[in-house]
Amino acid sequence: MAKQKLNTFGRVRALEGFKAIAFAAALLERMLPNYALFCEVTDSGDAAALRNCLNLVWETLKSPKSKFNIAVQLEKVELATPDTEEFDNYGVYPAIDAAIGLASLLNLVAGDDP
Repeated sequence: MAKQKLNTFGRVRALEGFKAIAFAAALLERMLPNYALFCEVTDSGDAAALRNCLNLVWETLKSPKSKFNIAVQLEKVELATPDTEEFDNYGVYPAIDAAIGLASLLNLVAGDDP
């Protein structure tokens, strides 16, 4: 019996370890500019904190022996996540997506995310 080829979503779900982290980090690279634009337009948030956090993830992938305090970074991301009740423009939603995506990536790095 031939092994059935997985579709795109199945192949993504099958990623494990550093491959899953690298894939998620690459997606975040595409999402982070939305957060930065939101910060620029609304003069709020902390784009530098999220950028630094993603850089730490890339550094961990590059040098697996390098470590960082994931709990501290998660708190920074949580503090920088915008609230829809405070902003009435559309840009808040992609900014929230980027922040939540980064928090999910940190949980994946920590091993807390299935």
